[in-house]
Amino acid sequence: QFLYFIGDSSNVGMATKAPALREFLAERLQTAPRGSAESAARCAALVDVVAAIAKGAAEAAVALRTTLVQKVQTTNEFGDDVLTADLVADKRIAASLEGCSHVAAYASEEHPELTAVRRGASSSSSSQGDANVFTVTYDPLDGSSIIDTNFTVGAIFAVWNGATCVGQAVRDIAASVVA
Repeated sequence: QFLYFIGDSSNVGMATKAPALREFLAERLQTAPRGSAESAARCAALVDVVAAIAKGAAEAAVALRTTLVQKVQTTNEFGDDVLTADLVADKRIAASLEGCSHVAAYASEEHPELTAVRRGASSSSSSQGDANVFTVTYDPLDGSSIIDTNFTVGAIFAVWNGATCVGQAVRDIAASVVA
């Protein structure tokens, strides 16, 4: 387990945050008990996924600074009003996840159907398949309904083992991230 702070709003940089996170996690992995080569590869893959999440969240934060927050005349499948800020954050995070070779699929509050992003991955694949792929589920902007009051909002992520989260229990989550 770890806690990593991306930084305050004056210190957000898209190019520098993911490498810093990778270095931080690599240091922690070096001090962890030694396992097999497979577990080292799995840890490295998980580091890449968390770094992609951090990159997407940082890019979303930068984009949201200039986004006019408005309702987009629709609700999501959970009954919440969808705001322009939700869509901007979701787009940036999804793009970052799609760029990570260890992300097999993702789903968000704004797009709850699993989206496969890795060739050969599908929602019907076994969750016990390739040990170095993960599925990410997330709320791109939790608390967006109170954004106009200047209260804190953030993104919440769950990283699941395998090409799908369907049929898995919460205890099966490989990592969770709050940004």
